[in-house]
Amino acid sequence: MLLTLNKLSKKYTIEKKKSFSALHCIDLNFEKGEFVSILGPSGCGKSTLLNIIAGLDQPSEGDLIIDEKSTKKYKKKDWDLYRKNNIGFVFQSFNLIEHLSALENVEIVMNLIGLSRKNRIDRAKKLLRQVGLEKHMEHKPGELSGGQKQRVAIARALANDPDIILADEPTGALDRKTGIQIMQLLKEISQNKLIIMVTHNRELAYEYSSRVVSILDGKIQKDEIINESSKNIKKSKLKKKDGSMSFGDAMKLSFRNIKQKMGRVAITTIAGSIGIAGILLVIGLSSGATDYIDLQTNSFASANIIQTSMKFKNDAIQKTNYPKDIKIYDNIKKNPDVLNIREDLNVKDITSFNVNNKTIKDISFNSLAGQNNHSNIDHVLKGNVPKDNKNELIVNKDMAKNIIENYGMNPDKDDYTKAIGKNIDVVIQSKATNPVTGEAISGKKYTQSFKVVGIVNEIALSSAAVYYSYDSVHSWLQKDGYFVGKEKRMVNAEIVIKDVHNNEKVLNYINNKENGGIGEGKMTKDKGFYATSQIVMVKIAIKTLIDLAQAVMIIFISVALIVSAILIGIVIFSSVLERKKEIGILKAVGARNKDIARIFKAESALIGLFAGITGVIVAFIIQPIANKMINNILNINANNIVNIPLSSIPFTDIKIPFITIIALICISVLVAVLAGHFPSKRATKIKVIDALRDE
Repeated sequence: MLLTLNKLSKKYTIEKKKSFSALHCIDLNFEKGEFVSILGPSGCGKSTLLNIIAGLDQPSEGDLIIDEKSTKKYKKKDWDLYRKNNIGFVFQSFNLIEHLSALENVEIVMNLIGLSRKNRIDRAKKLLRQVGLEKHMEHKPGELSGGQKQRVAIARALANDPDIILADEPTGALDRKTGIQIMQLLKEISQNKLIIMVTHNRELAYEYSSRVVSILDGKIQKDEIINESSKNIKKSKLKKKDGSMSFGDAMKLSFRNIKQKMGRVAITTIAGSIGIAGILLVIGLSSGATDYIDLQTNSFASANIIQTSMKFKNDAIQKTNYPKDIKIYDNIKKNPDVLNIREDLNVKDITSFNVNNKTIKDISFNSLAGQNNHSNIDHVLKGNVPKDNKNELIVNKDMAKNIIENYGMNPDKDDYTKAIGKNIDVVIQSKATNPVTGEAISGKKYTQSFKVVGIVNEIALSSAAVYYSYDSVHSWLQKDGYFVGKEKRMVNAEIVIKDVHNNEKVLNYINNKENGGIGEGKMTKDKGFYATSQIVMVKIAIKTLIDLAQAVMIIFISVALIVSAILIGIVIFSSVLERKKEIGILKAVGARNKDIARIFKAESALIGLFAGITGVIVAFIIQPIANKMINNILNINANNIVNIPLSSIPFTDIKIPFITIIALICISVLVAVLAGHFPSKRATKIKVIDALRDE
C-alpha cells in the first residue's frame, strides 16, 4: 500500500487548557492510480488531513505509513526528503513565484533533487508542453490567465515525478469552463499517480474522481468507490538525489527579487558604498602620503648611505683584536641590495667651513655614494654632482643661502643657486689627548678648498648640510696624514645602497639578521652590527604617524559600514516578510532550511557586492578631486597624494588596484552576509502552513 492513515487524530490547543479536535481516528488507505476526492464543508478538517499527508503537519495521535514504513520517528530532514521525492502540490491560489517565468517555476523543483541544469530545462519544457503551455514558457505568472497559472502549477507538481499529487481546491479560483479543463488534466495524470484532491464541489468530485471520501467534523462519513481504478505499482525512473539548491539558483532568485525593489536596494547600496569609498580613499591617502614622504626623504643626497658599526656584547670583547679589513662585513656585502661597503672616514672632528673668509659652524658634513649613483636626487638637483677624485661639493638649499649671504647677497630675495661655483674651505680640527690630565685638546688643523658644483633642494628641516665625494676627501686626508696614528679596524663602515628605496630594508636587515636575528638592542652573539641612518629614521617616524592616522580614520569611517549593515539587515528582514509565500512554496516542495537561508544570504551578498563595487567607483571618481584639494590646502605639488595602490592581476601584465579592491569588495560582501544572517535564520523558522495560509 502506497499510503496508510492508521487511527490518525489531530488536536490543536486553543488556550492553555482548551483544545480543538480537527481530525478524529482517521483510517484510510491509498494506492497509486487512484483519483481520490476529500469532500466536505469548510472547517471539516479536509486541509488538515492534506497537510498531514504532505508532511507539513504531524498528527497528535496515530500514524502515517508510507510504503509500509511508519513515520513516527521521522525527523525534519526525513519529511523534507519525503516531500521532495514523493509529493507534488497543486494549490487553489496557484502559489507560483511571481518573479520567475513559467519554465523557471517548474525547473526550480528539480534543482532540489539534484538534476543537472540541462536535464532540468529539458524536463520542464516537456512538462509545460504536456499541459499545453509550449507558447508561454517564458511568461511570468502576472502575464498568465488563471487556468494557465494552474497548468504551470500542475507541471511543477509533476516535475519531481512524485507518486502523490496533493490538490487543494485546484478549481476554486477558476471559472467553470477552465475548472473542467483542469479536472480533465488531473484525471489524465491520475493514471500514473495517486491524486488526493480536497474540494467542496460535489459535482466535480463525483464526475472525475475514482473515489470520494466525505468528512464532517473531523470524522469520515463515507468512503465511496465511484469508478474502479487501475492500480499502478510502477516506480519513478527519474534519477533523484538528495540535493540542495545550488548557490547559483539562490543568487538567481535573489537577483530577480532585488530587481523588483531597486529603489530600496539602491539606497542601501549607496549607504554601504560610503564606507567602502571612504576606506579606499584613506588607504589611497596613506599610500600616496607614504610614497610622497619616501620620495622626499630619499631626495636627501646621502639617503642611499647607511652608517654601520661593529657591536659588542660587552666591553671586554670590544678590546680584543678583531680583523682590521673589510672581511668582517662579508655577510652584509652579499646582500643583493648592497652596492659597496667602505670605511667610515669618521671626520667627526670637523669644526667649520670658511666661505669668503667668513666661518660657518655647526654644519653637517656627509659623504656621497659616488658620481654614478645619484639618480635619487636628479629631480631636486640644480647643477651637477661632484666627480670622484675632484675637490667638489654639493650643498643643500639652507647651506646655499648661508653661502650667498656670506658673499653679501640677500638669502630671502636673491637666487640661492648663485652659490654654485663658489669655493668653500673645509677645516678639520683633529682632537688630541693631554698625556698628563687625559683631557681632549685641540690638535692639528687640516684645510682643503672645495668648489660648490650643485645644490640639492631637500625637505626643509632647517638644517644646513654639505656633501662630499668620498674618494676626494679620503685622498686629501690620507695625503695630509689625518689617519696616521688612528686605529683603522673597520669597526665603523658606510653601506652604499644600490636602490635608495631599499635603504630602510637594508637597515632593518642589518639590525636584525646580522645582530643575532632578534633586532636592535638585544644580542645573542658576542658581536654583531648596528646600522643607523637619520634619513631612514625620519622616514620611519613619519610613516608610523601616517599609519596611526590611517587606522584612526578607518575606525571612524567604519561607522558607515556598521550603519549600512543595519540597513541591510532591515532590508533582508523586510524581504523575508515579503517573500513569505515563496518560502512556503519552496519548503512545500522539499527545500531545507539551509536552502532557504542560502537564498537570503545570497541576497545579502548581492547587496554587499553592489555596495563594494559602487564604493570603488565612487573612490576613483573622488580621487582626482581630493588630490587637487589637498595640494591647494597644503601648497604642495603631489598629483598622487591620494594614490590607491596598484598591483598586478595574477598571470597578467595588467596593473590595477587589484588586491586592495578585491579585499574591500570581499569585506563589503562579508559585512552584508553577516548583517543578513539573523533575517535568514528567521526565514527558516517560517512554517509552510502559515506561509501559504497567509496568502
